Amino acid sequence: MFVPGVDLPVLTLNQVRLVLRIAVAYGEPVDNQRALELAGIVGAGFGLRALARELLDLVPVAGWAVKGAVAYSGTRAIGEAAVRYFEARSGSVRTGS
Repeated sequence: MFVPGVDLPVLTLNQVRLVLRIAVAYGEPVDNQRALELAGIVGAGFGLRALARELLDLVPVAGWAVKGAVAYSGTRAIGEAAVRYFEARSGSVRTGS
């Protein structure tokens, strides 16, 4: 049985964990000072969900593919943004892709 909306909390939790792990990799403390950054991730999750809903109107048959593509792209963008953010804070330079 498919329950609409169940994926949002799970996906958002994984995105939060992703950003926290990236922070740790850059030597940043994981404390309540990260609250603003994490609020941005939750907001992005709601925004991506709204985007997926809008795209479902355009491609109703392959909804699962659209939702998966938006989830993947959004999570990847959040991860890339976190890497660049913590790089800028630490002054380190990333090599590779």
